[in-house]
Amino acid sequence: MPNKMDKQRIDQIITFSLLESNRKDDPWDRELGPIHLIKYVYLSDLAYAEHHHGITYTGTPWRFHHYGPWAEEVYERIDLVMQAVEAKVKAISSPKLRDDFFRYSLDDDERYYELYSALPLEITSALKKAIHTYGNDTAELLHYVYRTRPMICAAPGESLIFESKKLVEEEIITESQIPKEELSVKRKRLKKEAIDKLKEEMAVRLEKTLTKKKEKRQFTPPRYDDVYYEGVMRVESLAGDPIETEEGVLEVTPNLWKSSFRTDDELC
Repeated sequence: MPNKMDKQRIDQIITFSLLESNRKDDPWDRELGPIHLIKYVYLSDLAYAEHHHGITYTGTPWRFHHYGPWAEEVYERIDLVMQAVEAKVKAISSPKLRDDFFRYSLDDDERYYELYSALPLEITSALKKAIHTYGNDTAELLHYVYRTRPMICAAPGESLIFESKKLVEEEIITESQIPKEELSVKRKRLKKEAIDKLKEEMAVRLEKTLTKKKEKRQFTPPRYDDVYYEGVMRVESLAGDPIETEEGVLEVTPNLWKSSFRTDDELC
């Protein structure tokens, strides 16, 4: 069920994403570009929809575009938000690109905690996990969002649907079997259980992160002796003759997007 787009919520997520990225250990991984911010808004809507029967938090009309989920409405908010929060902007030139591309950063602890309290827990949890996993690694972030359910269930150019067929069927069965006065109580209980589960998962992930930081990585360099080189030659010989380089055009039938190779009937 589509809901009305809320620009203020989009701005909040964009700002929080920048602030969360600034808390990463690696200073080179703290700056985000427009493509990263757009994907993090998408992941926020996805996380929220999973706990609210397919209804997204921002109401953004997402669609399947060249580089994954895209919404012009979110892209247009980025410059406005950067100016409003006075973010640092870095323009990067490249001889391979006709236009400059930009990276943004923001450091404001007070605003961070305000937004952390204002945004739903499912969104802040999802953003913290995604940003600390992918940061500004465009390739890995795109690979991840391409494998999310709304993308798998759509073809290029189509609008993205956040409520799966399976969830709709389960909701119809549940509501038809439970009296209305009991349904609201059950929803409250399920919501509380979901929040408690998220808190437990965040505590476990935080403990793992702290443990990894304490562990010292030891690197043992390989021993480049005759045994090593003989082993490499043996492995390479098993591969057979070298593959010759060829050029051509690969055509993909449009039917592939909705085939069983990409979709799962239980999800779409």
